[in-house]
Amino acid sequence: MEEINTKSSILIVDDKAENIQLMGSLLRKEYNLYVADNGTSAVKIANDKKPDLILLDIMMPVMNGYEVCKILKENIATKEIPVIFLTAKNEAEDIVEGFRLGAVDYITKPFKKDEVLVRISTHIKLKESERELRKKNTEIEKYAAELITLNQEKDKFFSIIAHDLKNPISGFLGLTEMVGERIESFSTDELKHYMSLMNQSAGQLYTLLINLLEWSKLQMGKVDFIPSSNNLYETGHKTLIQLSSAIKDKNVECVNSVPKDITFVYDRYMLETVLRNLVGNAVKFTKKDGKVVLSAEIKDGNVILSVEDFGIGMPPELAAKIFSLKEVVSRKGTGGEPSSGLGLLLCKSFVEKNSGSIWFKTEQNKGTVFYVSLPYIVL
Repeated sequence: MEEINTKSSILIVDDKAENIQLMGSLLRKEYNLYVADNGTSAVKIANDKKPDLILLDIMMPVMNGYEVCKILKENIATKEIPVIFLTAKNEAEDIVEGFRLGAVDYITKPFKKDEVLVRISTHIKLKESERELRKKNTEIEKYAAELITLNQEKDKFFSIIAHDLKNPISGFLGLTEMVGERIESFSTDELKHYMSLMNQSAGQLYTLLINLLEWSKLQMGKVDFIPSSNNLYETGHKTLIQLSSAIKDKNVECVNSVPKDITFVYDRYMLETVLRNLVGNAVKFTKKDGKVVLSAEIKDGNVILSVEDFGIGMPPELAAKIFSLKEVVSRKGTGGEPSSGLGLLLCKSFVEKNSGSIWFKTEQNKGTVFYVSLPYIVL
């Protein structure tokens, strides 16, 4: 088994070979070393290798140490690498100039072994501490972002319960109360009318409750991904049967144009949920006697499924928010049907669990097309 190299790395930059050899003899047991005898090579090696520390001679021809340091500190890839100047000078202005350009320390020539080792060790440890601190900060930022998302999801959930679920339940209770109090005075046709309204309300409530339950299960990690080989046409056909009541009420022509030979691997339950929501929305936002088309094609190793309606479409400000948890996005359908916006969030989550993607095109008053791309995997 290959041994993992955990040594810190140091770039030694000096135009004098004897100085490089001396530094090398002091450091090679403890550190991985890179060497450069001029400023141009030093900049290239620093950019390519990203050493943990640079020992940089000041007095070099063509490009001196100050110029090299300036270039390193202006480059985002190397600006965080600590630089220790190697200098035969110890005058205050030279030291100040080095610190001004971003150096962290200096070592004077002739070198003193103990001083060299202590200074280098100190700055290597500081570098490692900074790296660990940045890692922790990244983890904290990630955790904070996850908490924000969880809070947004919680707010979304409760807003739906408080508003979108409360209103249809109130309407349903009002209908049943009215019919119960005046049932003797209603004709058969009137009773059929109100029973139809109650049936529609119950269907809408059922759909909303199913989405709420799926959403809560998803947030708790209780939705298992179970891929299997399924026929896409049959999945679409089943969806249209499930939605037949809503389709019939609005007299919407729903066409299943999916080729009957597209059979591939996906989680059938999840895709049924996706199609139920997409087709249900298409019917919801299509006017009476409208049309919805379900179609699919195989392209570049993926199955591209589309649900197209010719309904009211979406204005740009609404379209920009429909996959966002930051705001509650809901509006009534063309027949006054309630909408929570939760179904599309479920669609996005379920499509992504199938390693797919979802997007849409919409134009106000002309209609919307939702696309779902899934890997075309055949058993």
